[in-house]
Amino acid sequence: MHYPHIKIPYLLKSELNELFVTNSIRSFALSMISVFLPIFFLKTGYSIIHVLLFYIIGISGGTLFTYFALKFAARTGAKHSIIMSYPLLILFFGCLFNIENFSVNFTVLGLSLLFSAAEAFYYMGFHIDFARSSKKSDESKDISIFNALSVVLTIIGPLIGAVIATFFGFKILFLIVIFILSFSFIPLLFSADIREKINIEFKGILDDERSFIIFFSEGVSDIGRRIFWPTLIFLVGINLTEIGGVFTIANLVLALFTLYVGHHSIGKMKHNFLRFGSVLHSISLFIRGFLKSLAPIAAATTFGAISLTMMDVPFKGIFYSNSKRRGVYMIYLREFYLHFGRIFSISLALTSYLLYENIIFSFIALIILGGVATLFMSLIKDE
Repeated sequence: MHYPHIKIPYLLKSELNELFVTNSIRSFALSMISVFLPIFFLKTGYSIIHVLLFYIIGISGGTLFTYFALKFAARTGAKHSIIMSYPLLILFFGCLFNIENFSVNFTVLGLSLLFSAAEAFYYMGFHIDFARSSKKSDESKDISIFNALSVVLTIIGPLIGAVIATFFGFKILFLIVIFILSFSFIPLLFSADIREKINIEFKGILDDERSFIIFFSEGVSDIGRRIFWPTLIFLVGINLTEIGGVFTIANLVLALFTLYVGHHSIGKMKHNFLRFGSVLHSISLFIRGFLKSLAPIAAATTFGAISLTMMDVPFKGIFYSNSKRRGVYMIYLREFYLHFGRIFSISLALTSYLLYENIIFSFIALIILGGVATLFMSLIKDE
């Protein structure tokens, strides 16, 4: 098998170096808990309705926080926006550590908004920094290296998180996550910042029908894969350690395949990878709805990781290329539509559960819907 040659000096001299390191450390910390967050709420005594409301309220608030995060990045700089997200994220996990001292209403409303604010400040700063720092000719390579570096550190994150939560409890896991997050932003302090002029016209934001379909579909697909799938695995009887093992195997395959896709998804090939990857990932989401035992679940999740990479690397390459031409407006447009897709999917799951009182059926239906939505992500084009 031929492996692409990666030059280390390229990484060290890249303007993205600090962003690579910061995101990799952050990804490792969050990989230990992100998959298990809905499960944590359920094991703590929160109902499935509380969990779904947590995400609906948080994502809805994130639509507004995204705009303020962009304004903050324009005034202080993209890296300042990223750094601003860390105190919010640390405070969020600190509150989860003391969750028994908070009411259900505060958790569902207050903590969901706190988490979404942290995510908004991080990703708005990240998208601006990455879009401006990467070279157009190297975007697929930049994205593949970026993703691979992040995944390399997160390969064993889910398994470590599962073992800690199982044998020592979630409180110890939260403390470890907080400790890692407390220093992961330090690399950003050693380089110049990027300020981007912002001019967003809300009047025409709903007129871009093509972008709406693409990014709305991305949101539906994202929720099906990232929230409904790991929660469904838990609900059908797979324990935390087994879930951690499943996602560790998937991350290992993802890291290896990401570099390959980034090396080859250039020119016309990136659109071929995008179309083929979206079809395969759609199939991977569809078949997950019919699995209940560990081995098929692990195989489907690993297959999903491979197909996701085939789709995600060229998709983001085109997105960042378009962001260079259309500016920050393109970044906000994606987040705006992305949030709507996520809200739609979770609201539909909640409505289905209230009507039929079968959350497993609801999650299966929405994961399959996410598979259908994935196909529309291939409509993205260079502008």
